[in-house]
Amino acid sequence: MKDASIISLDIETYGAAKHRKDWGSLPDQKYFHPRKSEYWQGVTREDLVLTCAITVAEADTRVNGCWSKKALAELKPGETFVLEMHRKMDREVLANWIRHADTIIGSNIQFDLLYLRRFDNAFKFLLDGRHTYIDTTIVAYLWNELSSSRSLKKLGPLLGQFTYAESLAGGRFNHVSDEKLAHYNAEDTHNTLLALAALAERMPAVTDKLSPQCVKHYSDAIHSVVEMSEEGIPFSSMLLEQLHDELDEQLEVAREKAEDCGLVLSGKGSAQSKDQFFLDAVKMIEDSGFEGILDLLEITPKTRKVSHSKKNRITLQQHLPESPTGTQLIRDGLKWFGQFQDAQKLLSTYVFPLLLHKRNDPLNFRSSIIPWLTHQPKTASFLTPSATPSGPMTLPLSKSMEKSSTSTQKLSTPSSPKCIPEEQVETQEHCGPLMPPQSMSCLFEQAMKNNSSLTPNRLRLRFPDRRSPARADSAAFPSWFITPSRVKNDQGSEGGTIQGRITCKDPSAQTFPPHIKECMVSRYVGGSIIGIDLSQIELRVAALLSGETSMIDSYINGLDLHADRARSLWSDYDDQPGEQKKRRQVGKMMNFADLFLSSANTMRQQVYAQSGGDINLPAEIFQQVVKTRPKLRPILTQWQRNLIHTAKVSGRVELPIIGQSRNFSNISKERSEIVNFPVQTTASNLMMQIQSRFQAETHRRFKRGIDSPRMFLQIFDAIYVDC
Repeated sequence: MKDASIISLDIETYGAAKHRKDWGSLPDQKYFHPRKSEYWQGVTREDLVLTCAITVAEADTRVNGCWSKKALAELKPGETFVLEMHRKMDREVLANWIRHADTIIGSNIQFDLLYLRRFDNAFKFLLDGRHTYIDTTIVAYLWNELSSSRSLKKLGPLLGQFTYAESLAGGRFNHVSDEKLAHYNAEDTHNTLLALAALAERMPAVTDKLSPQCVKHYSDAIHSVVEMSEEGIPFSSMLLEQLHDELDEQLEVAREKAEDCGLVLSGKGSAQSKDQFFLDAVKMIEDSGFEGILDLLEITPKTRKVSHSKKNRITLQQHLPESPTGTQLIRDGLKWFGQFQDAQKLLSTYVFPLLLHKRNDPLNFRSSIIPWLTHQPKTASFLTPSATPSGPMTLPLSKSMEKSSTSTQKLSTPSSPKCIPEEQVETQEHCGPLMPPQSMSCLFEQAMKNNSSLTPNRLRLRFPDRRSPARADSAAFPSWFITPSRVKNDQGSEGGTIQGRITCKDPSAQTFPPHIKECMVSRYVGGSIIGIDLSQIELRVAALLSGETSMIDSYINGLDLHADRARSLWSDYDDQPGEQKKRRQVGKMMNFADLFLSSANTMRQQVYAQSGGDINLPAEIFQQVVKTRPKLRPILTQWQRNLIHTAKVSGRVELPIIGQSRNFSNISKERSEIVNFPVQTTASNLMMQIQSRFQAETHRRFKRGIDSPRMFLQIFDAIYVDC
């Protein structure tokens, strides 16, 4: 008997067909977040989802309502049907199936949930986290974290279960009601159940993979990440523009100062100048008596020259002698080169893509912020590109960029705003991204195509004119990855880590440097961005997993673990209060180095870099740290040795409860990863469970009101909330 409480679900979005129900054209899908689809491609909410297929499980294979490896391996697909989402009756049928089901199975189901919840608020209400979500891409990761075969198209042949006669790689279907589209959609849900059962069957005989705790952990993670994706990361576009101009000024200062040191940083001859400058630094160090400097430097693989990397710059600064004539000139040149590199990276990697587009791709807006419709009076005006009813939109574009890859341009405050009609403001979602009117569909893209050689700095005209550095007027919407995968099947960005940490791309918000974080401000009047951090979570996890008493006692008694570690290096630590801050930072580095079995040279470079060059300790001190580890942390050291032995004997390490595992083949080179995997992954699991419960509790207390706290970002051991 078919059990309607267990369903496999899959949607086809606007990119699957060329024409909607009325034969109007649909754009090819370039963006895989519904907010980006709406804003950058002009897709209406009613066109986001074209069809939805459901396959009902043949029977409920659970025992006492709990999922297990055995229960999943026994699943079989039953009846399949496809719903056309432009039909009201079909939407009601889908709502009834979702309402009745308690388990929803899919492939990249996070994508399906995100688009369904945006497509119709009824589905946002129904898909509220009460279901158990099971994703074949996550199960494939649990089966083999090293395999790149996660999509149904790749899993089917690999598992010997099914193949596809047609796919979107061969071209889009002609119409939303095309029978071939319906068949393609139906195949996905049917095959999802086949793939899930086959993957479960292939799991190790003794494992915690697909245990009830494992299934619940990943189900909660899916819903949590969907909600976080919807919130968006709030920004003040004004602060981003100001940062752009400040960095531009820093670049110019660095260029001028470096030239005084005989170093050309950009333009004609800059590559040769940098090469020679680094060689001069190497020669100066060798002349001072240290002939092994080249062994410490990174070499470019093709040209075999000394790399201009940050690591090399720091290494050279560390080893430059103090006295010879010309040393200070080299030291100053490296300093200004560092400022130039840092400012240039911040501009190219973060500011420019957030404010405008990917630096070298003017048609790529994946990381670009999207304006909010903020809590303004209905007469408030918003800056939007001009559009005419009969022709394509004309964007005011800046002059072409200089040919130098390091050139930047000022972003002056705009004037003469366009006004959104009062009735349009009234119908927009409260405190949501500003959507271009339907008549402007795809016109951003068209304007960019018409001016592909120019830099569209005036894209910022889409921001409201009444801006404030204290109030968010826009948001970035990254794509989140729970495990290594693509956004949808074999399409979109690829992300995720085999260490179990969730990651995001477009933009890579988890690597935002402090300057970018300072541009994140609340969307609420008088609101705040609050960061909630797990203190020393990886060290605490290592203490618990290993049973290291020296660390456990420090935490139980409220002692400062980093200060204690610094005391093992400096016997006069307590007698030198002026040095304690720097020395404690070194102690912190030593504690984390113990977890990852870092070498003496690695520790020395990291301490020097993180202290900004203020702490340059002799190599002998760090060699002593490595030598005394077994004595200082005997239980932790033995636990690490046992992990390495397990990896050597079985070729893998598996964690209890959730069942994540890593395969290892080159033990001598992977020692750090072997001992790091249980610590980092367990810490990540804890963070995910905390953020999931936090979201559920805020929904319960604030009833999901428009002014309720919104968790919008997770950065490994911290979450960020707008409230």
